[in-house]
Amino acid sequence: MLVLSVAALFAGSPRVRAQSQNQSAPNLSGTWELVEDHSGLTMKVKDADFPRVTVVIVQEGSRIRITQKQIKRGTETVEEYSYYTDGRGETNLGRVELYPRSLPKFASVSGWKKERLLITYEGDGSSAASADRKDEWRLGPNDGTLILTISTLFRVSRFSVGSQSETRERSPTLEKRKLIFSRR
Repeated sequence: MLVLSVAALFAGSPRVRAQSQNQSAPNLSGTWELVEDHSGLTMKVKDADFPRVTVVIVQEGSRIRITQKQIKRGTETVEEYSYYTDGRGETNLGRVELYPRSLPKFASVSGWKKERLLITYEGDGSSAASADRKDEWRLGPNDGTLILTISTLFRVSRFSVGSQSETRERSPTLEKRKLIFSRR
């Protein structure tokens, strides 16, 4: 009976849960090239002004490293991000985006929900306008595609109208974007 009690205690610990969760998680590792952008209207990535994006994902246990290479108007940028699916949280200088913004470090918490990798970012809260974002990564049919669904909740509490110092409350707005990558 004592052995069963000790086993039950360890099975409930976050570390053991993360290990068993990672064993059933899909492997997102590989080199993936952006082929479609669904945001309001679907765009195939053929336009010369549209950024060419490749992500390389390396998945080792609870650590997932994503390297994003982007070529836009002849300029190449490379960014690297690390995520930990055991719930410890992480901070990265940026995140996977087509149009990066000059924002500070992003704190996030990552984890698996069935076959989906969820990364939740919180807004910095330092300005009148802030946003919370959730990234959901999953494999498509036959593991030949990788789908990133980005849900962003924009919260604007106060803003000025014209040159007056008048402030108004605005309702939060939700924006969704789906990026589809193909295995290279």
